Amino acid sequence: DGLDIEYILTSKAEITAVVVAKAGLLYGYFQSEEKMKIQKSKLITFLAEQLDGKQLANGTDVICVEAQTDTGYPDIGDDDWVLYPPVYIKFPPIK
Repeated sequence: DGLDIEYILTSKAEITAVVVAKAGLLYGYFQSEEKMKIQKSKLITFLAEQLDGKQLANGTDVICVEAQTDTGYPDIGDDDWVLYPPVYIKFPPIK
């Protein structure tokens, strides 16, 4: 019957739309995880460059408290800010 076929086609379209949307979000999540690692690495490098080495002559522990960064994927609704846990950097004594 025509109504049954129409119902099946509509249901199939709805299911497909949901699957595609979820796959997009999943892709965005993995992209964000990867981007987070890169941003964290940049943050550590930036911090190391900003510090005066002479202050760290005794191998001082440097603590970076929570830093925020934009995940940068607004096209998939991933435009939140990420809070990193504190980053601890131990600099060796300067010779």
